Amino acid sequence: MNPELLRLIEAFDALRHPTHPEEHTRRLASYQSLLSEALEKRPNLSRESLEGVVRLAHRQWLDAQDKLLRRRLTT
Repeated sequence: MNPELLRLIEAFDALRHPTHPEEHTRRLASYQSLLSEALEKRPNLSRESLEGVVRLAHRQWLDAQDKLLRRRLTT
């Protein structure tokens, strides 16, 4: 997987977990910064499109994590 996309996925995933408001604000700023960096490299890509790609890739990443966990539990 592309390392840049993986960082975006992990930052997006971190937003889903409950934290103190200050930590959530920090995580959100980190995610938005990663989005901005990616968009600077791809001027023809909209923020909405990139966020859609991240959401889709996140779902696929979660599925892969779940399959890996199930495989480990059955061995």
